[in-house]
Amino acid sequence: MVQILGGCSNHPNGNSRSRPVGPKFNEEGEETLKCKIPAVLVLVVLSVAIALAQTSANTASAPSATVVSGSFSFTAFNFPGASGTRATGLNDRGDIVGDYRDSSGVPHGYLLSHGTFTSFDPPGSVLTRGLAINNLGVIGGHFLDRATCGTATC
Repeated sequence: MVQILGGCSNHPNGNSRSRPVGPKFNEEGEETLKCKIPAVLVLVVLSVAIALAQTSANTASAPSATVVSGSFSFTAFNFPGASGTRATGLNDRGDIVGDYRDSSGVPHGYLLSHGTFTSFDPPGSVLTRGLAINNLGVIGGHFLDRATCGTATC
């Protein structure tokens, strides 16, 4: 239990609320201020203690990181003739979707399945991106056409 000592409720005029008058506090205002500062400090300390206790409880139940060991191989691939290739989606069958930029810098969508690249662009598209592929082979992505983009290269 926390006690604030110093007779904060014993004001000379018996009034529990006093306000400073003029540019400087009178004695009663100074006494009130002296009582409020420790009370505010106690509230701040208790709030911090509660927050720390909650943080400790939350982190104590968090799962720890697992180190995976084994042998891995990384394969770099580029769409044939592209100036840049980006993979953004992968399914459980190993199909990869993404986008590449042709020699003019225009982005096109692609599917890489069983070692074969397939480019795709909706009719009228000036920018196509494959973003995801599910296990049924359905590709999600987006594209822009000239009406949406306003220019040939966006």
